Amino acid sequence: MGVINITPDSFWENSRYENDKAVAECIAMSNQGAAWIDIGAESTRPDSTQLNHDEEWRRLKPFLTSIEGKIDKEKTKISIDTYHSQNIKKISDFEVEMINNPSGMPNEEALKTICQKKLHLIVNHALWPPRKMQIKPLKKTEVMPHVISFFQTASQTLQKFNIKKYYLDPGIGFGKTQNANIEIINNLEKIKKIDKNIAIGVSRKSLIGELTNKDVDERLEGSLFVALWSILNGAKLIRVHDVKETLSFMKSWGIDC
Repeated sequence: MGVINITPDSFWENSRYENDKAVAECIAMSNQGAAWIDIGAESTRPDSTQLNHDEEWRRLKPFLTSIEGKIDKEKTKISIDTYHSQNIKKISDFEVEMINNPSGMPNEEALKTICQKKLHLIVNHALWPPRKMQIKPLKKTEVMPHVISFFQTASQTLQKFNIKKYYLDPGIGFGKTQNANIEIINNLEKIKKIDKNIAIGVSRKSLIGELTNKDVDERLEGSLFVALWSILNGAKLIRVHDVKETLSFMKSWGIDC
């Protein structure tokens, strides 16, 4: 899953695009082999400022209109990163097949839309909201019970709303210490007992910087290694900024993405 941000403040400057460039990058990622492309119009990095749904839609609508018909849907599908139920309903009228909810479990209104439109869903574990998530992050000893309990409840809720196409994302960096992030990746098998479809987003994050002592522009190699580590531990969907490089790296390990 390639990552594109229609934002001025996402944590990596090179992942930020305005509308026309976002469309061009989306097409490029599809040509490189991305099965999914996730578009975000609001930064959810720790300490970021939340948008209201009107501002998010002001950023999203031009992209959604412009990308119509430009991507082969059999080859690459579009996901939108949002937690605003008002916008999820609007988004569902476009060529979008997944909602990536960064805030945790969508509300009832959003779940109904996702069910009715038969959309895929990513449910993220996060200590919400972003401006508070790293004030008291979960530690290594407490993170897995917290994550497992959250996903057990989430799975039951999704069954209640008859949502069957979903991924569980433990939210690396969303309210966890770096040791807790490592603990999660080492224990993805425990999450697989709830559901086998696990998504992971580690690309160029601070965890990579901690492990490699590299600035965000120099975290490609570390991101590739942690993506591989996650796949070997059970992840099915990997969110990345560098689609071409990730696919080539995984192929060298005999992994077909």
